[in-house]
Amino acid sequence: MRTSNTTQEKLLKLVLLYKVLCFIITLVLLGYMHDALISPFFLHNFWYLVFLFMGLVLYIPLFRSMYTLLSLAVLEYFAVLLYAYFEPHILFMEFLWIPGILMEIALILKPPASIAAVLVLGIPGSIFFSYATQASTAILVSVQEREYPLSILILLFYVPVTALIITISVLRVKTQKLNTTAESLEAVNQQLEKMNQSITSKMFRLENDSTMEERRRISKEIHDTAGYVFTNVIMMLQAASAILYKDTDKAAGIIMDARDCSERGVNEIRHILRNIRDNGPSRLSLQNEIHDTGRSFQKATGTSVTIDYGNWPKTLSPKLDSFFISFIQEALTNAVKHGNSTAINIQCWRTDTDISMKITDNGKGAELPIERGIGIASIEDYIRQVSGTVRIRNHGLGFEISVIIPLSAIDSEESPKE
Repeated sequence: MRTSNTTQEKLLKLVLLYKVLCFIITLVLLGYMHDALISPFFLHNFWYLVFLFMGLVLYIPLFRSMYTLLSLAVLEYFAVLLYAYFEPHILFMEFLWIPGILMEIALILKPPASIAAVLVLGIPGSIFFSYATQASTAILVSVQEREYPLSILILLFYVPVTALIITISVLRVKTQKLNTTAESLEAVNQQLEKMNQSITSKMFRLENDSTMEERRRISKEIHDTAGYVFTNVIMMLQAASAILYKDTDKAAGIIMDARDCSERGVNEIRHILRNIRDNGPSRLSLQNEIHDTGRSFQKATGTSVTIDYGNWPKTLSPKLDSFFISFIQEALTNAVKHGNSTAINIQCWRTDTDISMKITDNGKGAELPIERGIGIASIEDYIRQVSGTVRIRNHGLGFEISVIIPLSAIDSEESPKE
């Protein structure tokens, strides 16, 4: 029953400090209570203090032996309750020591065993074994009548203490699950980093044996996919970090979504690399892919994404499908990353002479002319090749980017299909 859990070790050390503080308080209070020191049961006080002191001394060498610590904690638990029978007038010992001992037991055991142990020892155990409870339920109740209010006090003490310790135990389990999920996510991120290094290496080699057009195509595909995926993951992790200690279940769900997004990104990048190896372009769907792209982006960032397909066909040519998906990914990423947008609208339309897509957002807009990054430059390069038009402007409520591609500029192999 050994553990290397850092959080558990830190909490157990805090329990040790609490018990040391309790021991010091016990010494001080007994020192001021002369009647306790001169009572006929003085030896009980002495051996009780020796027992508590030895427990503190043994705590350090036995720190990583969980079974031994558990046995010692149970002995301390019954020793504290038993002490009250010999010295009932100093019942504060229970209030000092029992919470720390219950917390120690909850940390050593794993749920649900820890919760069950704290419930049994915290409420029925402590209340039943308490001297005040025994005295108030004795046959000669009239003799012990003064103890009855004290037994009620003990009841009011142990119930909230037990509830608090169980709550801490449950939160610790949730935190451990979050840490496990975060470690899994870190492993996926490391895998993405290795994939990124592999991509960089392949792009470097391509500079020597590929044409400029092929290098631009590969650079654009990698940039669009990686930028989109990493933006989603970053937004998810920021959202999870903001609510980690407020709503652990929701944070865990967001982290799981981030991990899934990272894994999808790895698969997409692998798909691109396979296409590089096979010297073939990646084949993307259109309306279904647009829908999935908008939905996953909205889930990742919390940004509202609405899509109006207008009179578009369900699919276009492979090159047009690839272009429009990349165009959407670039626009969505920039809208959140640079414009701080909360709502994005995608409008599609087709006429007898051209096909168009307009993407608007409610962000802060951009300073014109905008700086051309890899994404925008790739879009403009493709539009120039097909004699199309790119329009970028600020509108009253945000930013707008649109592309128009003439159908006459597309060869017969890339004509739209109904």
